[in-house]
Amino acid sequence: RRGPVVNELLTASQDATLVSLGRAGQMRRRTLGSTVRSLINQSRRPLLILGEENRLEYPLTVLYTGSPASQRALHLAANLARRHPSSVRVVLWDGNSEDAETAALEHGAQQLLAGAGVQGIFVRVRRSADLLATLQLYNGGTLVLPGELSTLINQHQGPMLVVP
Repeated sequence: RRGPVVNELLTASQDATLVSLGRAGQMRRRTLGSTVRSLINQSRRPLLILGEENRLEYPLTVLYTGSPASQRALHLAANLARRHPSSVRVVLWDGNSEDAETAALEHGAQQLLAGAGVQGIFVRVRRSADLLATLQLYNGGTLVLPGELSTLINQHQGPMLVVP
């Protein structure tokens, strides 16, 4: 079959659990290729964007906001971590909320991981500038992002998993 690459990939992945792509297409570069950028915006499946090693790398770091997409991201990370025994790093970002809201967010994430039998390491982040610094600090392993925060993809050079 021939046609626009993005449309062909979307069609082919309708029954897939996960779509896996390289970061840069025909040209080797640090930025994302146009196909990957389009798929991030259009795919209804989790999208694994591979780094230079062309594989999922551990530990997994999940950016968790409590949104439905971040809950799916944490659930997927927990399932992957069970297959490769390691803890999941959870960056809790509540957009400048009160301590009680952040504690509730952490509690929900802890329950989700405990239900999957996975240990979590939790880091609370309040400000956007702190979020970027935290993501750069945890630049090893695979970054797992909810789809609504996919704009942060360029902050991580390793593999990423974007969950719609």
